[in-house]
Amino acid sequence: MPTLSRSDIQTIERYWIELEQNRKKLKYREWELLHPHNEGGEMVGGRSNAISDTTAKKAMLLANDDYYQNLKRIIKTVEDLYNELDEGYAYHCRFALLGYGWLLRVGRHSR
Repeated sequence: MPTLSRSDIQTIERYWIELEQNRKKLKYREWELLHPHNEGGEMVGGRSNAISDTTAKKAMLLANDDYYQNLKRIIKTVEDLYNELDEGYAYHCRFALLGYGWLLRVGRHSR
């Protein structure tokens, strides 16, 4: 079984800590892709000969966006790792994450 380097462990730890933020980023990116902003405000385009399959277009937009797919992959990996833990390790991970979040909040207010 391959061993993880110190930097790999720190990266996984960072992904674990930022899991909720990454979920929010993923939802926002999905919204960004599916609801594009028209800068000029004018009507763009007209009738085309292409068949309108909005579901397929949305799926292709999400599947072809590298940033969206990377966030999705990170979230799935962290969730899969957590789900594979036995109850004891899962408890310690939740406790450590809550403790770390608490330390961040205390540190922010103590300045």
